[in-house]
Amino acid sequence: MAYKMLMLVACIAISGCARLTETHSSNTRSDATKDGPVDGAADGAADGAADGPADGAADGPADGPVGDGGPVADGPVGDGGPVGDTRGLDMPLPNDTQAPGVWVTIPRGTFTMGSPLSEPCRLANEDQHQVTLTHEFEMQTTEVTQTQFLALMGYNPSFSSSCGGTCPVENVTWDEAVAYTNALSAREELVECYTCTGSGDTVSCEEAATFSGQQIYSCPGYRLPTDAEWERAYRGGTQTAYYTGANDEDSCSTACPSFSQADETGWYCGNSGEKLHPVGEKSPNAFGLFDMGGNIEERCHDRYTASLGSSAVIDPAGSDGTFHVLRGGAFALLAHSMCAAHRTQQGYRRSYIGFRCARTR
Repeated sequence: MAYKMLMLVACIAISGCARLTETHSSNTRSDATKDGPVDGAADGAADGAADGPADGAADGPADGPVGDGGPVADGPVGDGGPVGDTRGLDMPLPNDTQAPGVWVTIPRGTFTMGSPLSEPCRLANEDQHQVTLTHEFEMQTTEVTQTQFLALMGYNPSFSSSCGGTCPVENVTWDEAVAYTNALSAREELVECYTCTGSGDTVSCEEAATFSGQQIYSCPGYRLPTDAEWERAYRGGTQTAYYTGANDEDSCSTACPSFSQADETGWYCGNSGEKLHPVGEKSPNAFGLFDMGGNIEERCHDRYTASLGSSAVIDPAGSDGTFHVLRGGAFALLAHSMCAAHRTQQGYRRSYIGFRCARTR
């Protein structure tokens, strides 16, 4: 706790509804009546075939169901650099750049992505397979806070703005999230990873043509983590459901009981009081990352595919799906949404969705 508070006080000088539930197989999710504004009156799509009912009618087609991929052997962790390589405001990033908050280096290497068939409450889109990341990357230890976003972008889109500056920014679209990463890059005179038009809450972005597909890993600027990078960062060398241990749920109902491993990992409907919390109040993982499991779901760089398959892959960068990947749980979602392999999708702004930044070293 002393470590956690020291890191937060020293570096977050920069920077966070109502109950909803999430249907993944037997669970249901419905947007709370106090949820923030959405882009469009009839908000769309299923969060993927295994991810339950849509948030509305017009959010686009769902990916179809996929089979359960069998477990595979865990690969070597790799030797991509020190686990505890933290970087604060007064510690330069590569190329003498700086960014708000504390940053850690995630080593390159091979890991097992997805969940075993025996894991409680797993989804069909969590096919286990080996993933090799051939690069180190840096990741912010917390989600981008409301203060950080406001300072760079000039506005705060958060529904729970009363939570305060050290709470994560939420209610952001994917476009707003990557526009923020572009602004970080521009401030440091780095090549931007995305092409954007417009500004503010109407900005529209896509990955820059130079960095499409796997080329995103070669972008020198700031960006969102890929689906695979996010899970490697979450796991911190572990292979259990949570980075704090196994999933001890004895059922996967829509009720919201409290579970010991989930309580240590993050904020969810069983311990949050159904409200957003400041960043960094729960236990960090082995890489020093906070809130990877709960508080808010996090947007990723790549588009969602329901089927990851069981084949080994190198530097995956998503698919041509309609919407982008979401990772992690949220303060109003069920405990197992905080598991490492849990993944879904969403195209619109929500009061439980934010992001954190990454950058290839």
